[in-house]
Amino acid sequence: MSELKLEELPVFMDTVGQLTSRPKLSGVLTDWLQRVAGSLGVGFQQSKDPSGAVWRPLKRKRPKGHNQGTRPLIDTGAMQASIISTGAGHLQEVTDDSAMMGTADEKAAFHQFGTSRIPARPFVGISDEMADLAAEMVAAEIIKTLQGI
Repeated sequence: MSELKLEELPVFMDTVGQLTSRPKLSGVLTDWLQRVAGSLGVGFQQSKDPSGAVWRPLKRKRPKGHNQGTRPLIDTGAMQASIISTGAGHLQEVTDDSAMMGTADEKAAFHQFGTSRIPARPFVGISDEMADLAAEMVAAEIIKTLQGI
């Protein structure tokens, strides 16, 4: 660690302020979204929402020609792919200070929020664990950036 002279302190503090007020986090946020996608994928496989609550089971078997498994929301796999990967309908935008991920699948809202005939089975969201991970990853990146000045 180098020594900071008193007359250099204002420039140093200005640099710290600039780096922390507008950090460049697109790489960290992209990595975090990949972790979120993995967590959401596990939710599909375990029939659980992002907080870990179990989805209501299917009321009846799917018709012939559809997935005969018993896990809700996994018929063709298209909706799952649209949220956790770059499948058709996948939405993702990352900037230096924000991240958004979702799906444009036309059936998604019916399943996320439910209807009069379909129970809500939320599959999009951020668990407390994923929110904590985001905070840890952002903090680590800011510390790494500050160590470089």
